[in-house]
Amino acid sequence: MNPTSIEFAACTIIAKNYLSMARVLAESLHRFHPDAPFFVLLLDSPTGYFLPENEDFRMVLISELGIPNLEGFLFKYSILEASTAVKPYLLRHLFKTCSIQKLLYLDPDIQLLSSLDTLSIFLNESNILLTPHLTTPLPNDGSHPTDHAILQAGTYNLGFLGLRGSEVTRTFLDWWSEKLYHECIISFERNLFVDQRWMDLVPGLFDGVRICRDPGYNIAYWNLHERHVTSKNGEYSVNGKPAYFFHFSGFNPDEPQKVSKYQGRFKKMSDLRETRHLYAQYRQLLIKKGWNETKNWKYDHNFFANGVPIPAAARRYYWSLGPDVERLGDPFTWIEETLEGPTTAGR
Repeated sequence: MNPTSIEFAACTIIAKNYLSMARVLAESLHRFHPDAPFFVLLLDSPTGYFLPENEDFRMVLISELGIPNLEGFLFKYSILEASTAVKPYLLRHLFKTCSIQKLLYLDPDIQLLSSLDTLSIFLNESNILLTPHLTTPLPNDGSHPTDHAILQAGTYNLGFLGLRGSEVTRTFLDWWSEKLYHECIISFERNLFVDQRWMDLVPGLFDGVRICRDPGYNIAYWNLHERHVTSKNGEYSVNGKPAYFFHFSGFNPDEPQKVSKYQGRFKKMSDLRETRHLYAQYRQLLIKKGWNETKNWKYDHNFFANGVPIPAAARRYYWSLGPDVERLGDPFTWIEETLEGPTTAGR
């Protein structure tokens, strides 16, 4: 074993407006794994907003990942598409530069509720860990999401991914990064939903894939019909088993009575019974970590170089030109000369 290698680490991806979420995730990780390095990939610039050296994580800049035609990559993708498309590039970069043996990816809107040592044990034998959206069928109640909606989004939720530093994992990340370089859009007619639909192929393509069906992993709005969270003396359980991490996907602290903007099954927070207390606690943690300030920070790559907002249609048009567009130059400067001068908005 390399004496400088890292046995167990975790990472996430944010634009700077999600900084408060990354702080909450970092705090929860280090509560249970104080020695585990936590890496945060930042899609845009921290300059003038926060000092990375003052944070409880190691900052990685997107410019470090070696993505070809980075300007075009960031232009053709929305913030959601970009933050998922960079995932295999980040994971590959961390394995290469930090000698990590076991690496977890966690979405920034996740909070650990107990130790993840069991996942580390799984990675002694497995190359890839996945969590399915569902382990029982959704109710046929006409509410969203439906089983069909899960089919469209993908079998596995990529808010979590566990990897062992193996040759199989390296081959997997090379394959996945090649796919996501240009095929990480939301397009149901093309059978694409950012990074997730590609993962449906992984258990068949690669050896050592473990599907983690335990209800304690990746608890979220899409599986709350089957997972009942309770707490006793500060420790959380789900269906009588340990609860490992909760994924607050689509939750907005400014609308605390809404479970998630992506679902309609639970009409109000009180429908969740005891689970609603976890949402209330998470909201308070986000506010403590700066939510009210960071939520208003603009995403740099939503604007042309002169400050004009980029229309969604412009992104999709640029994407339609194909992956080999570097010869066209920096698309963020394309309209600069057609305007009278820079605006006060934006980058």
